[in-house]
Amino acid sequence: MTQKVFCLNEEEIASLPSDEDVVHYQRHGWYISKKLLSDDEVAWLEKASDDFYAQGADRPLHAHPSKLAYWSKDKGEVQRHNDYIAYENEVIGKILQKPLIGAVAAKLSGCKEIRIFQTTMIYKPADPKETSSLSDFPRRA
Repeated sequence: MTQKVFCLNEEEIASLPSDEDVVHYQRHGWYISKKLLSDDEVAWLEKASDDFYAQGADRPLHAHPSKLAYWSKDKGEVQRHNDYIAYENEVIGKILQKPLIGAVAAKLSGCKEIRIFQTTMIYKPADPKETSSLSDFPRRA
């Protein structure tokens, strides 16, 4: 099997975490990235997730692991978790395999390469009674 080699353009390289970002990630376990997806990619992801929830998987799992998080319509309007979404939905899988996303993950982890093992899509329905917000979350200019 031949290994694919990906080259980032200058704009993508500028989107990678800085050395300071890597240190922050190592200390705190989280990182706020620069913009990694185009507006079109975000729109495609939104449509793909809507389609998934309405119509189901493009490519369903052959078997469900015992601890699989897997929302289905019969569970109602609750917080949804769907594991292996990159496998089950072609559009989501393609976008999540964008080389820039892998390069960011590799840099944060200190690896030369990285692979997607498992993906989860989470949807939390709006709750007008919810009082929490991200207003105190640090943001980048």
